[in-house]
Amino acid sequence: MELTLDKLLIFAVRNGNLDLVKERIEAGANVNYQDPQAGSALGAAIYNDDVSLAQYLLETGADANLPNEHGIVPLELALHHAGDSMVRKLAWFGGKITSRCRPHWRERLEACLRAH
Repeated sequence: MELTLDKLLIFAVRNGNLDLVKERIEAGANVNYQDPQAGSALGAAIYNDDVSLAQYLLETGADANLPNEHGIVPLELALHHAGDSMVRKLAWFGGKITSRCRPHWRERLEACLRAH
């Protein structure tokens, strides 16, 4: 596996290393790159429930509505794998759910948004 700058960005996010994430982005890494095995940087932040890294990625151009290889958008990923703060952050940055979203995820989204 070739370690491109884009993949190195994803690994830096997985490790929760904000300084290294900033360095990779400043060097030209694509914040919206989707790796077939590693996913995306935003997806890694969501899986780690790292709200500060997700916010940084969103502020630097990560697409809050870019679906992964399975057609799941970041907000749906957060509804399934992350805490309420992550869900609210993605919604704040314009994250949407798809029409095929599971009903209990819709209910959780509504509860998260009402709670704050």
